[in-house]
Amino acid sequence: MQIHEYIKVNRPHKNIRYIFEISIRAFFEQTCFSGLLDIGIWLVVVAAEVLLVIAIVVVVVVLEEVVVEIVEVVEVVVVVVVVVVVVVVVVVVVVVVVVVVVVVVV
Repeated sequence: MQIHEYIKVNRPHKNIRYIFEISIRAFFEQTCFSGLLDIGIWLVVVAAEVLLVIAIVVVVVVLEEVVVEIVEVVEVVVVVVVVVVVVVVVVVVVVVVVVVVVVVVV
């Protein structure tokens, strides 16, 4: 499609995107690179997909490290809670034994 046909078919709107698109189409139509427009669009799409995959991989790696750190912190907290519970139970048992011994002896 030649540039004047494109303008007739698409009824131009005066915005930046339209002007940019017309400029690119005009450049490629006026040069011997007219077949490169589709290749250029394809390359932009492929580049966007590659960047998206890279971004997803980076997010997954970062989240994995964060999750590993959270699990390590949770393990430490669980160990501390278990130790505190055991100490409390031992103290309660000792207090009960002492009270029973004092009551029985007195």
